[in-house]
Amino acid sequence: VTGTEEVGGLVGFQYGSTILHCVNAAEVSGTGKVGGIAGYTRDYENYRNAYIIACGNAGDVTASGTFAGGITSQLWRDNSSHPNSEAGVIACWSTAESLSAAANKGLLVGKTTNTDLIYGSWAVKTSGLSKVVGTGSSTACYAFDSVSAITPADVEAMNAAIADYNSTRAGHQSYCPYTWVLTAGVPELVK
Repeated sequence: VTGTEEVGGLVGFQYGSTILHCVNAAEVSGTGKVGGIAGYTRDYENYRNAYIIACGNAGDVTASGTFAGGITSQLWRDNSSHPNSEAGVIACWSTAESLSAAANKGLLVGKTTNTDLIYGSWAVKTSGLSKVVGTGSSTACYAFDSVSAITPADVEAMNAAIADYNSTRAGHQSYCPYTWVLTAGVPELVK
């Protein structure tokens, strides 16, 4: 997948919507705001949250300018004009072998703004990059040396993140009926 700004493996500009249980394996490249699942993710007003839930990315991500992430390049929540909305990456994974940008690059998210809703997710480290979030913060997110380092406890943490989302946040948007199971490769979703 190739473009200029806001280029994603599945969605270019995610605006107040939910992306559930999707996987991208294609290489994604552009000049800026490039992500394995979504190029750019942000909330919208009146409880229109922007969530990426139970998704995975195996494709390389390249931005010749700024903002690149294995899941999304930038996660933005407008605290002032959208106080009832959120943006988040929940129970996702990325195994991109290469992830590059001039600035603001992260194994999961390049940059977060006014949000701490990145949790229960993991990524495999790339050459020269081990931060799950380039600029910003996350909770219970990990960078592993390889997929084989993932344990059943790590997968249960992903399922706990889905359960938390379903019990506390799914009321306004999509419920996630899937859970992760550990297989010989990356975790797989089951219903």
